[in-house]
Amino acid sequence: MAVESLGMIEVRGFLGAVVAADAALKAANVQLSDMPITRGGLVTVLLTGDVAAVNASVDAGVAIIEDFNCLISQHVIARMDNQTAVMAQPPLPDDPDPKPEAPKPVVDQPAPLAEPQIDEPSSVTDSDAQADAPKTENASAQPEAVPEKPQASKPTVSAKPEAKQPATQTSSTPQKPITGDEKTWVTDKQELEKMRVVDLRRQAYRMNIKTLTKKQIKMGNKKTLVQAILDDLQRRDNT
Repeated sequence: MAVESLGMIEVRGFLGAVVAADAALKAANVQLSDMPITRGGLVTVLLTGDVAAVNASVDAGVAIIEDFNCLISQHVIARMDNQTAVMAQPPLPDDPDPKPEAPKPVVDQPAPLAEPQIDEPSSVTDSDAQADAPKTENASAQPEAVPEKPQASKPTVSAKPEAKQPATQTSSTPQKPITGDEKTWVTDKQELEKMRVVDLRRQAYRMNIKTLTKKQIKMGNKKTLVQAILDDLQRRDNT
């Protein structure tokens, strides 16, 4: 497993931390590990990923909060040690609902066997037989109950299955990370126009363009950034 790098941006106030984290996550393929809040309103944005991506994301996060005047410090640990990675991980939350213990099975004890009872023979007298005769006649005179016809059950209409909506496919083409090396810069105009504004700003930061300030790079649109990059590349070729 590759050892990741750790980028840290410490700011004063929660607003600046959120803005810096958003810009850093959009600038490169990094993960937001944690954003702990300490005393005095200090918030630290922890970012993990490879070295180039973490450097680019930290630079983007620091650049976007210049107007907020809330930056305290920034630092990148390249290929941090495993013990350091444990320190940067967020604490695990406590389990609010512990699982109840399973009830123990109750073993049914067999009931004691009952002793068989022996019925003594009883003699039926004629008077008892005559007394029981009217009861049997009355019982036979009652009409038999007619069984009710079962009602026909209405056919249940099964609900139509909902049509599955096609999942929106999002395709993202991984781009080569842009660093201070000129080999990683995009020089073709058509390729520059296909790039995202965030990637154009990152390349402009790496090229250290002289015609635009950092604030103009941050606020510039795609057309302005593409033209500035092409002009700077042409100036480098002429020198």
